[in-house]
Amino acid sequence: LQHKVKSIDKYQRPPIPNVLQYLQLVMKKSQQTYLLDTAHKWAVRTLMGLTVVGCITFGLQMYNYINYVKPVRAELWRKNKENEVALEQQEKELELLRRQKAAEGLMES
Repeated sequence: LQHKVKSIDKYQRPPIPNVLQYLQLVMKKSQQTYLLDTAHKWAVRTLMGLTVVGCITFGLQMYNYINYVKPVRAELWRKNKENEVALEQQEKELELLRRQKAAEGLMES
């Protein structure tokens, strides 16, 4: 028994499939692609919008801190430092008075 072998031309085009099935497949894929592209586009726009809103909020918080909070804190720190210096000065004066009184007490006795 001999089998007939068809010679295959490597440049031969494959048979054309049913055109209607091909178009349905392409349309189905294009609809899926369109929906996915649309969803991706809106997801990207939403995330970009959130990023812009976040950056604006962060900028406003920094502006508020630099222009309002930081000067008040600096003023409070300066006042506290002045109070500490004044308290130390008073303690030194009291210590000096104690020493003077102690010296006077020793001289009298």
